[in-house]
Amino acid sequence: MVHSGEILRTLIEINGTVCVAYHKTNFDIYDFDFRQYFETKPVITNTTLPVVLRIGAISAYENLANALMELDLRLVNSVRQHSMASLLPNWYPKIKEFTARSVWYDTLPTAEAILAEFTFPVFIKGERQTNRHNQAMSIANNLAELENILNYWKQDNVLGWQRLICRDFIKLEKIAERVGDKIQPSKEFRIFLWKNRAVGVGHYWTEFEKVELTVNERSHIIKLAEEISKMVDVPFLVVDMAKKEDGDWIVIELNDAQESGYAGVNKLQLWQRIVDIEDGKDNVKP
Repeated sequence: MVHSGEILRTLIEINGTVCVAYHKTNFDIYDFDFRQYFETKPVITNTTLPVVLRIGAISAYENLANALMELDLRLVNSVRQHSMASLLPNWYPKIKEFTARSVWYDTLPTAEAILAEFTFPVFIKGERQTNRHNQAMSIANNLAELENILNYWKQDNVLGWQRLICRDFIKLEKIAERVGDKIQPSKEFRIFLWKNRAVGVGHYWTEFEKVELTVNERSHIIKLAEEISKMVDVPFLVVDMAKKEDGDWIVIELNDAQESGYAGVNKLQLWQRIVDIEDGKDNVKP
C-alpha cells in the first residue's frame, strides 16, 4: 500500500494542468512514464490542481483522501465518487437499463436463493471484480457448478470479503476461442472519461488480435459512455462495454479510472487529451 508521504514524493505537475501521483507497478498495462512525454515538475507545496492517483490498486481510499486533504491536496474523485465507480451495488441502480440485470447478497447466499432469482447459466462476480476472468469460477451452467463456486467463495481471500453478485448471462460477440480456463473473449472496449468527456477508447482483450470498431460503433459507444458518466457523476471514470450477439451494446462494468489498466487505449493520447481539456480546448476527441 502506498501512503500519503510516498505520494507527496512522487507528485508531479503535468503541463501546469493536472497533478499525478505515480508509483510504478511493473505492469505495462498500467504504467506510463509521464516525464518522458510531458513537461513535468515536482509539486513541493499545496496545489489547487486535481490530483490523480496512478499507484495501482488502492485499498483504503478514504483514509488516503483524508490524509491528502489535510495537506490541501484534492483527489480528482472524491471518496463518494470512488465508491460509486468501484462498487456495482452503487452504480447499478443508476444505469441498470444499460447493463445486465444484477442481484447482490450481503451474506453468501445458498444455491436455492440464487435460483429463486435466476435460471442457468448465471454469471457470478464480486462487487469489485470478477474472479481473475476464470470461467469455472464466474459462470454456473448447472447446480453442481453453482455449488462449486459457492464453496470456493467461502475459502477465497480475494472474493470472500466482497458481496457476491449474480448477473443475467448475456451472450456476447466473440472475437476468439477461449484459452484455458479464461472467460470467452468478446468484442469489448474500455473507455476512459475525464469530466464526462471520452479521452480514450481501446480494445479490452489485448492478448488477442486487435479488434476494430466501425465509425458508427465508435460514435455510439462514446456517446453512451459519456451519458453514463453524467449519470454516475465520477470525474475520472472507466466504462467497459461489449457488443452482444444480437448487435446491441451493453455496459459490462464501471471503475475508478485511477485504478484501471489502459487495456488497448493509447496512453499518450489519453493524457494529452486530459491536458488539453484542462487547458480549455474544446475540440478534444478520442
